[in-house]
Amino acid sequence: MNEKIFQRELLDGFRRLGAWAAKWPDQAVSHMKVGGDGKLRFALPKPCDLIGATPEGGRFMGIECKLARTPIFHVDARLVRQLETLRDLQARGAFAALALNFRFVRKRPPLRVNRALLLMGLSGEAWQEGRAFVLALPPLIGLDPKPPAPMPLYVELSRISGGWEIPAFVLKGPA
Repeated sequence: MNEKIFQRELLDGFRRLGAWAAKWPDQAVSHMKVGGDGKLRFALPKPCDLIGATPEGGRFMGIECKLARTPIFHVDARLVRQLETLRDLQARGAFAALALNFRFVRKRPPLRVNRALLLMGLSGEAWQEGRAFVLALPPLIGLDPKPPAPMPLYVELSRISGGWEIPAFVLKGPA
């Protein structure tokens, strides 16, 4: 699975709940360096990957999507900046979340894991640069180098035919 497929499946899940949802379009440029991380980007930065409006009340939704291909997920400077944007949206009453797809395949001993988490707890010690989480089977486990932090609030999404099932209560939470 790549991020584009993951985003499409999440969009379908939100639409099944009656939400309006769309992918924030990429604005292609030749190349540039942004964010001070030394990486080249080929699209302009955007506030989040998916946008939408909840079915009840039309509350704005902003979702950032990430893929993890190893069992350890690291919080880097870029993710911290993206979470700041999502926290700003939450402060203004929007629904904001980080969607994380964890796909891990190991040959020996055989193991195949595909999980999707919708992380709604976007503030706190857990999201400091340098933190890492083990994305093995539940529960998520915080790793050192820094002392363990409280885990962010998350919901594990169930796999259904053609995507992920997003529980309806997720969108009905407090503003």
